[in-house]
Amino acid sequence: MFPTLRHAFLPALLLGCLLPAAAPAPSPVPPLPIVTARLSITYVGNGYYMVVVSGQASQANVPMGIRVYGDDTWFDDHLFSIGVGFARTGFDGTFSYSQMVYRGTLNEDWEGTDEIYAIADVQGAGSSRTNTISRSF
Repeated sequence: MFPTLRHAFLPALLLGCLLPAAAPAPSPVPPLPIVTARLSITYVGNGYYMVVVSGQASQANVPMGIRVYGDDTWFDDHLFSIGVGFARTGFDGTFSYSQMVYRGTLNEDWEGTDEIYAIADVQGAGSSRTNTISRSF
């Protein structure tokens, strides 16, 4: 009439042994650290240029730094830094920092065309080299 508990439990036990256990749900994969940056240099007058480095990082509201270099054949010259000690990405990961410099700061080649680029370093997201601007300063 009524199956005993043992009769009901035995098939369930056998079935459970034969079926694979359900795998736990995979944990979400964190986004890869990414930094993108762009350099612009604009003449503002009286021999001065506005150097702007802007971009996007995968990390929000974290410290960062920007170094500006002159591209040369044998080694690159560190020209100056922007935002040392205070630069941070925004709450959405964006950044834009600028510095006005005299043309002699950007004139890294004694003769000919100067090649200027920057590197943006973002804590926890890595670094990115910007585009290179070639011009005689």
